[in-house]
Amino acid sequence: MPRRFSVAFLALALSMGVLGSVPVEASHNADDHTSNMIYQGTSVPSTQAFTQSDLAFWGNRAYAGNYGGFRIIDISDPNDIENPARVITDFSCPGPQNDVSVWDRDGNGTPDLLFLSVDSPRYSDTDSTACGAGGLPATFTPEQNAAAWEGVRVFDITNETAPVQIAAVPTDCGSHTHTLVPGAPGDNSVYLYVSSYPTGGRTEGIPAAETATPPRAANTRNDGTQCLEPHNKISIIRVPLAAPQTADDGIAAGAEGCTGQTTGRCYPNVKEVTLPARQNATTSLPSGARTLHFRGCHDISVFVAIDRAAGACWREGLTWDISDPWSPQYLRGMTSLDVDLLFHSVTFSWDGKVIAFEDESGGGGEPRCRLEEGLPDRQGAMYFYDRRLNSLGYFKIPRDIVGPCTAHNYNVIPNDNGRYVLSSAWYMGGTSMIDFTATRFVAPPSGRPIGRELGYYVHHTTPNTSVENQDADSDIWSSYWYNGFVFANGGLVRGHGETATAPEDFERGLDVFTFNHPSAEGAQNLPFLNPQTQMDLIAQTYSIRSRVTIHHRFTPHVFRGVVTSGRAECEAGRRIAVKKVLHGTDPVVGRTTTDDGGRWSVAHLRGGPGRYYAVALAKRFSEGINTVACRRARSGGIRVRG
Repeated sequence: MPRRFSVAFLALALSMGVLGSVPVEASHNADDHTSNMIYQGTSVPSTQAFTQSDLAFWGNRAYAGNYGGFRIIDISDPNDIENPARVITDFSCPGPQNDVSVWDRDGNGTPDLLFLSVDSPRYSDTDSTACGAGGLPATFTPEQNAAAWEGVRVFDITNETAPVQIAAVPTDCGSHTHTLVPGAPGDNSVYLYVSSYPTGGRTEGIPAAETATPPRAANTRNDGTQCLEPHNKISIIRVPLAAPQTADDGIAAGAEGCTGQTTGRCYPNVKEVTLPARQNATTSLPSGARTLHFRGCHDISVFVAIDRAAGACWREGLTWDISDPWSPQYLRGMTSLDVDLLFHSVTFSWDGKVIAFEDESGGGGEPRCRLEEGLPDRQGAMYFYDRRLNSLGYFKIPRDIVGPCTAHNYNVIPNDNGRYVLSSAWYMGGTSMIDFTATRFVAPPSGRPIGRELGYYVHHTTPNTSVENQDADSDIWSSYWYNGFVFANGGLVRGHGETATAPEDFERGLDVFTFNHPSAEGAQNLPFLNPQTQMDLIAQTYSIRSRVTIHHRFTPHVFRGVVTSGRAECEAGRRIAVKKVLHGTDPVVGRTTTDDGGRWSVAHLRGGPGRYYAVALAKRFSEGINTVACRRARSGGIRVRG
């Protein structure tokens, strides 16, 4: 039976501003948006016709991946309407998806390493790891497949106008996405948690080559990697910061430092981690004339301060303890009846209490944001869990979107005001700002809809104009809050493979928005942001509304009442003052403290006839790293006679 929300919960939700009407829509041009979402402008679109993908940030730079490479963008002045995001480098290095992260290896405050995920086999008859390598031919031989490469590229971006690839680390089934994990103090490394799966680029059919140097096993590429069902793993890459160019150093199987292999090459800086054995966790995905059966992760987020990782792993959500980043320890897993295909993305609230997973229903190519009788369904929704993976409810945008639409990449605003608000891409549903503070008050498990949309922006115009152009609709891959602005990387090439011929397919660049809402006030500025890597906890201070009542008994003369708030900590041990209404300052005629149930009583020993009321004084208590403020409450008045 579904849980019912109590009156106390509704009072709490209203006090936190998590229930209420949707903001007023605005339409100063053909775009569809709320009045609190202000479009600042768009970077110059990429000169290459490629789908835009993920983002990373460092200081006043944004790093925007796309299927054709990446761009380094100056975001020093997002308020500059004419040029809010100036492209410094548009670097060509094709290889979907080219999800990106950055790091400062020498501690000087400037990033000098950039990592790029590739999960589509690259092939060249000279060097398949080079940026100039293309995809495998439409019809390719087993030997061409054997010579192909996919994995993670490592770039030196010390000179941001001339990036240099310094390593290309091969991983099984490549790298659909990766997540950067800093090493512990004294460990001069960063680790990349690689998510991959065998939906493309499989290696079955590659013959063994015993006379090769080193010998090659069947169904294995020359670099020693495989892409086979059931996969059932993630990969971890260790990047030595003192010598990042050695991350892809390989040695012959059987050599010192290589264990568990008898043929091929192995990589001391690459480790495969088997997913935990769980029932009903295998994904079955139709692929042409066959059905693939596999397990793998699509995206992983880590929270360094609490040594936790959460994985969106197709049919399942998983968590690990990452106290040792090289050897993560499995903690918990879950599946959802609402998500039969693809948990796609995941992130944490900044106090580490709530984990938000997202369902990319239909793989991002289907219209999964249609309303049914005016209400959203659960397809492509966002699902909230506590750290024990108990369900807290789900959210779906309450707008009818005709084109492809699901939740996609997102992050939570880093504030300390007790509000959980995130910025999320929804493909053709644009960019949405979502308040999920209400998850704080839910007793799990709950499968109810929760939260609300505070604002959104959907483009129907070409960048920096008011001219309607349906070909330039929002088709947003990533929407992230960073240092006072929302940055959205959009412009997907649909139906054209890796490239497109029509410029309107990619004329959205990096959109910049301002979100004017009280929930974003006081948000912290971050020195950098790899969105799947949260570094430090941000303690929250949030208030809870209380209610206090007062009654009077004549025999004996006693005032009594009760404090209610929905939180036992705000009800028990609450200081109460009974006051008499007089002109000027109302004197206190009695004091007491509530019992464990919030009840209180105090003898009416002085004061005489008149009008009285009770005040529950403010109270604060700690909840982990957070502070809860029980707000002062005043009762209505009662009259005492004789």
